[in-house]
Amino acid sequence: MSTHTPESLQALAARVSSLMPLEGCVQSSRLDARLLRVEQARPAQATLQEPALVFMLSGRKRGRIAGKAFEYQAGQCLVLGLPLLFSCETPALDNEVTLALVLPIDSTAIRLLLNESPTPPRPEASAQIASVAMSVSRLGDASVGLLHRLLDVMQGKHNDMPALQSQDNLYRALLESELKHALWVAANGSQAMQKVHDAIQLMQKLHASELDVKTLASRVHLSESAFHKAFKSLTGQTPMRYLKQYRLHLARRLIQQHDRHIAQVAFAVGYQSPTQFSRDFKQHFGHTAGDTRKQPPAADPI
Repeated sequence: MSTHTPESLQALAARVSSLMPLEGCVQSSRLDARLLRVEQARPAQATLQEPALVFMLSGRKRGRIAGKAFEYQAGQCLVLGLPLLFSCETPALDNEVTLALVLPIDSTAIRLLLNESPTPPRPEASAQIASVAMSVSRLGDASVGLLHRLLDVMQGKHNDMPALQSQDNLYRALLESELKHALWVAANGSQAMQKVHDAIQLMQKLHASELDVKTLASRVHLSESAFHKAFKSLTGQTPMRYLKQYRLHLARRLIQQHDRHIAQVAFAVGYQSPTQFSRDFKQHFGHTAGDTRKQPPAADPI
């Protein structure tokens, strides 16, 4: 298996660093992608990450999901096939910033492309983290070269824009790289994974409604026991615990973006008791809902 050369990755990191001299997040106006720069250590924080490819160009991150720790660092790609709730921290590194390029992934679109060649690729390039819908893969020169082309598109260089501004063409390029197996697992891993994905979409749509395992299992056409087992295996959470934490993350976003009373936010995300909401919020995030207004918007987990 081909891996990247240190010089090729360093050149890519230097290019991103020149585009982002200051800490923060830059969203591309030409491509569904963003660049991230973190210059200091950050303690573990609860986060919700939508399906994505997280290309680490320098630095490292540590996370914990389903009670198990994992790490991803420069020269690796974190692949998330489902919206996952986990904790993540940035450890201190001497004279090194953390740089990453994040590409949201559309599992449905990738699945359609994979159906053109449904035979699963060989798994050498990917190592699963526990059994959840997450993996870490090593980057090769093919991926590094593709990221250079993506930066060209983000900078408005026209030589490669027609090829990569099509989402399907971007995915085809990724499926020709060493990330093929990880993408296959993320998008097409199993029928159970597709059912869990459907259930999470239902939770997100009906987060303010009274949902239970029986209702969710019925809507995705699984027995309660099969649904509960598949959901916990792939997300590291029981369905009801996932729903509660999703509501809390949505509430934090509403508090940061809108001038609404805390009780209004609690009811909006599905809580019946503002007191219980405040208790759960502090336990999950380590600070009160009211203190959230004093903080900058939640940093990207990676």
